[in-house]
Amino acid sequence: MIIIGVSAFKKASLQISLMFEKALKIITILNFLGIVSIFGGSYVGFQYVKSPQFQNKIKNQLMGELKGALPGVVGGQMPKLTSPGLQLPKKSIPSFR
Repeated sequence: MIIIGVSAFKKASLQISLMFEKALKIITILNFLGIVSIFGGSYVGFQYVKSPQFQNKIKNQLMGELKGALPGVVGGQMPKLTSPGLQLPKKSIPSFR
């Protein structure tokens, strides 16, 4: 009877390990598909951001917002006359003769 119990335990153990192996294979495949989709989505997103259409779209949106905001910010506060710029001091270059 002890032999039957041990062999039954071995069979049950083998079935559990086969089920565990199948589950690990499924999890591994799903993990691989997830990683591939993340990299693929990142590549497509990066190419979209680099595209001239996307850059023009963003530039147009920013220019529209700036055109609306700048006249209200400056609003006639710019001076009509400014002083001339300050001259920088002249540096002498040493000669090694």
